[in-house]
Amino acid sequence: MTAIAGIWHFDSREGIARDCERMLAAQYLYGLDGERHWVGKSIALGRRITKLVPEDDHDAQPLQTPESSLVLVADLRLDNREELATELSIAPSRARTMCDAALLLAAFERWDDDCCFHLVGDYAFAVWDGRAERLVLARDILGSRPLHYHRGAEFFAFASMPKGLHALPYVPYAVDEERIAEYLALLPQYGSRSFFQSIERVEPGHIVTLSRAGLHKRRHWCWERRTLSFKNADDYVEALRHHLDTAVHSQLRGVSGQVAASLSGGFDSSAVVSTAARLLAPLGGRVCAITAVPRTGYNLPPPARRLGDEGPLAATTAANYANIERTNTARHP
Repeated sequence: MTAIAGIWHFDSREGIARDCERMLAAQYLYGLDGERHWVGKSIALGRRITKLVPEDDHDAQPLQTPESSLVLVADLRLDNREELATELSIAPSRARTMCDAALLLAAFERWDDDCCFHLVGDYAFAVWDGRAERLVLARDILGSRPLHYHRGAEFFAFASMPKGLHALPYVPYAVDEERIAEYLALLPQYGSRSFFQSIERVEPGHIVTLSRAGLHKRRHWCWERRTLSFKNADDYVEALRHHLDTAVHSQLRGVSGQVAASLSGGFDSSAVVSTAARLLAPLGGRVCAITAVPRTGYNLPPPARRLGDEGPLAATTAANYANIERTNTARHP
């Protein structure tokens, strides 16, 4: 992942560059390929990048529009680059030299925070609107990329991980024991609470906007049930294959050699691994499929209505594709 961070001091700019550097340094492990930051009148934004896709070679965040009216930092991977470029009237030749963050900034410039309705992929981003003195934070619908923030009396700070915020000496460090207990009890996470007091998270599928008038949250995505109707069973199969191919292909972006994947005896991982193998085969690519199996010598019966050893079923799936190399890893049932 790429790590982002920023701090807005409401009344002064003293020390904001140093504070931003501290937050980025604390998140060093999440961005091994370089650091950059931008400093405005009372705000500083920065990011540490880990390059994962080819277009990351063009990433020079923080990115700015002319006259720095908008400044963006983002941790993202867009899965609808071509569609987005078409909507924004960006020529394919130009789009090929644009990183995902540049497309996102162009989308924000066009649609403001409604750009989230046009994005497909994993993202967490922050945009500073200098003209309106407004900071916008947003996350994708699944919350695949983290984003946390702290509200102080005279400042607002955000970072991908809580450790970025705790790098600031004036951000309290105290765990939220109730939230930890809920996590250990396997209760679903909801709301903006994190594992730390005074640190909130941007909820998945939400936008958080901070201005002089205060803080506002809104959901940019809601689950909508739609009923599909096709003429026959073959059409349903083809529709499922189309969407599965699209989803897996997006995850293989930039991969031409070997990719690792978890393979159990179930339908989900079997479908994903098989699709990846089929899509990579014309490129000479391979899938390293990893299956968890009982340790050697374990011979106790499995729990009721559970499969004790998924190895044989996983092996059957892998045998259908010459470019799947399967590896077993021992586990305790």
